[in-house]
Amino acid sequence: MKYFPIIFILFAGLKSAQQESYKSVMDIEQFIRLERTVIDKLETHFKRQEERGDVVREEIKQFLKEANISNSQANQTTGDVVGDPIGTFLYLRRAAEDWMTLKINLMCTGEDCPILSGADVIDAVLKREKVVWPSHEDLKDAAVAILQIWNLYELNIDDVMNGRIGSKVSRPLSPGDLFYICRVALDTAMPYEAIKCFEKLQAYLKNTDKEGVTVASVYRGLAGAYNLYGMSKRAVDVIEKYLKLDPENEGAKRDLEFFKLAANGYRGKPINDVTRYGMETDKRLIRNLSRFEQLCRRELTRTSKALAKLRCFLRPAKNSYDIVREEIINNQPRIILYHDVISAEEADGMIHKAQKDASRKDNRHRRETVGRDKTIACDGPKERLLNRMAFRITEQTGFGTDIRKQHNDCHTISEFYLGGTYLPETDYLNRPKTSLYQPGDNIVTWTYLLSDPEDGGLIVFPKLKLSIPCVKGSALLWWNLKLDGTSEPKSVHAHCPVIRGRKWIATKFMRANDQIIKRGCRDSDL
Repeated sequence: MKYFPIIFILFAGLKSAQQESYKSVMDIEQFIRLERTVIDKLETHFKRQEERGDVVREEIKQFLKEANISNSQANQTTGDVVGDPIGTFLYLRRAAEDWMTLKINLMCTGEDCPILSGADVIDAVLKREKVVWPSHEDLKDAAVAILQIWNLYELNIDDVMNGRIGSKVSRPLSPGDLFYICRVALDTAMPYEAIKCFEKLQAYLKNTDKEGVTVASVYRGLAGAYNLYGMSKRAVDVIEKYLKLDPENEGAKRDLEFFKLAANGYRGKPINDVTRYGMETDKRLIRNLSRFEQLCRRELTRTSKALAKLRCFLRPAKNSYDIVREEIINNQPRIILYHDVISAEEADGMIHKAQKDASRKDNRHRRETVGRDKTIACDGPKERLLNRMAFRITEQTGFGTDIRKQHNDCHTISEFYLGGTYLPETDYLNRPKTSLYQPGDNIVTWTYLLSDPEDGGLIVFPKLKLSIPCVKGSALLWWNLKLDGTSEPKSVHAHCPVIRGRKWIATKFMRANDQIIKRGCRDSDL
C-alpha cells in the first residue's frame, strides 16, 4: 500500500514501528476484573496476618479501602471508564503508578520476612491469570490519545481538564494528571500541544505550588516545549521570568544556559507565532491537513449538485435469493455502502476471532500506531465464519475472493480505541502487470464495519470531501484503480480518531487478476 503524506505533522507523536504487542492500552474491562481479584486476595492475606498478630500498616489499609470503593464504582458504571479517554487514562494511571508503588512498599527483603509477602500475592495472581499488568507505556499511550483527540477535534482545554470530551463528562483531571499529559506531549515531540498544556497549568498555579505540581516544573516544561518548537529565544524568556521568582534554582540556571546556546546556534527562519502546523510552510500540505480535520469534525459537506447524482438500489444478490441494499456514496471513484450485510452475531464472531488470535501473541498480530491493533485472519477449511464472510463479498459484488490461488489477501481485522486513527493512504500497489500468474494490483477494497463507535471514528476520503460513519453490519467498497487499470489517487482514505467507544473493521483486498472472466461490466461501473 502507498502511504499518502498529508498529515505527518499532526501525528508526529504516533509510533509507526511495527512492533509486536498485545495492545498499546490494556483492556480496561479486563483490568477491572483483575484488580478486584488482587484486592480480594490482599485483604484475605492481611486479615490472616493480623490474626497471627502481625501489624499491617495503616496506609496500606487505606489504599485498599479506596481501591475497593473505586473498583466497585467502576464495575457498576463500566461504560464510564471503558471507551472513555479520560476515564481510561485515570484508571491506567492508578494501575501503572499507585498500584506499583504499593507493590514496592509490600516487598520484603529482610531476614524476618514472612514466607509470603503482599508483593508475592500480587505476583501469584498475575501468574495464575496470565495477564500483564498495565505499564507506563500503556499510560503514555492513553495520554497521547487525549492529546490527539483534543488537538484534532479542537476541544476546549478547560472542558478536557473538567472531564468533558464530547457530550459526556467523566472524572476531572487533577493538576498532576494534566502535568503528566503535558510531559508526555513534550517527550513524544508534540510541542504545540505541550505549549498549550503547560500554559494552562501556568495560569492555574498562579506562581504557587498546588497539589504536587511545582511552579518550577511547569516553567521549565514550558521552556522546553518552546525550544522543541524552534523558539529558543522564547524559551530563554520563560526561564528568565521564572528565575526572578526563584533566583537560586539550579535546574533553571542549567536550562537557561542550554537554551541560550540553542538560541545563538539557531540559523533557521524566525518563528513568531505558535500554530498547530509548526514550521511547515507548504500551503498544499496545510490545506490537505485542514480538509482532513474538517471532515473528521463534519464541517465539510458536498454540494447539492454532487448529491443529486447519487443513487440507492435494491437488487438481487449473485447466486442467491438475497437482496443487496446498495447505496452509491461517490461515482468517480466508485464508493458503495452496503447495508445490513452481516448480522450482529457474525460481526461479534469476527471480533472474537481477532481477540482469540491476538491473545496468542504471534507475529500475525502487530501494533502499528497508538490506538490501533491489527490481526490477520485467513480463510481455510476450518474457518467457517471467514469463509462465509468471503463468500458474502462475492455474493454482494461479484468479485472473486479465493485466497487459495494467492490472488487475494486474507481479512485484516483492526481495532481502533483510545483516539485510534489511521493515517491517510491509498491501497493500490503501483506494481507493473507482469503475468497472469501474479496477483496483480488491489483493484478494490472491501471493509466490513463490525461495531458502532459512540463518537468519532469516521472513515474519510479527503480528496472527495467525503466522511462516512461506521454502522455495525454494513460494509464499504471502493475502487483503487481506474477503469483503464491505472491507480486512482482520489481513493486516498483515512480513519478519524475515535473519541468514545471502540471501532472494529475487517478489510479485504481484491486483486485484479482474480477478477478475470468472473465479473462482467455493468452500466453502473462506467
